This record gives sequence, structure tokens and C-alpha cells, in this order.
Amino acid sequence: MIVYNEMLSKMLEDAKNCNDRLKQVKGAATFETLSRNKDNGIKGGRPSKYHIDKVDLGEIETWHQIRKRHTEELKEALLKLKDAKYTQTEAAKALEIKPKALGNYIRTNGIKWDIYS
Repeated sequence: MIVYNEMLSKMLEDAKNCNDRLKQVKGAATFETLSRNKDNGIKGGRPSKYHIDKVDLGEIETWHQIRKRHTEELKEALLKLKDAKYTQTEAAKALEIKPKALGNYIRTNGIKWDIYS
């Protein structure tokens, strides 16, 4: 019985040391997070595979806002090149894309590009 108690106390001490080390690692599952998850009804008290503590991100753009902004920036860059009297081939080289891809984008979006020589 004494050997069992010593073994049990050694195991508890090791677990406490392990928990202290886990607290130093950001996002690691400590005994506190495991018990918090258990209290919140998560089966087995284990955090999910993708468990990340929530951080206040403030104001962030939504996916659609980001896509819209990127589209507008691309059109703006093309219009600058057009106004600078670049040919479509020169503009494609400046943007590091194939001329056919640029031509397709211009045609699809109804951009009028004058022919310069």
C-alpha cells in the first residue's frame, strides 16, 4: 500500500510538472482547458483537433470584401497601364501574365483598350 501511494504521488507530481510545461506552450491543452471543455459539454473533455483560443481581431474584412477589393485593385492597375499607353502585350509582361490571359480578362470585363503603335 505504501509503495502504491508513493507511486501515485510521483505520478501526480509528474502530471503537475507536465501541466506547468504545457502552460508555456501557446495553444497547448492543459488540464484546465481539458476540464473547461468537459464543463462545456465536449465529449471526453478533450479539445477539438483545431482548438484555438479566440482572440479579439477587431474589425476584419470578410472574404467577399477582400475579393471585391482585389478585383478593384486589379482593374485600377490595368486602367493605369492603359492610360500610360501600354500595349496589351507590354502590360501582360509588366503584370507577369500571358497576353492571352490579359486579353481574356479585358474582353470579359468590357475594358476598352485602344491600339497603340
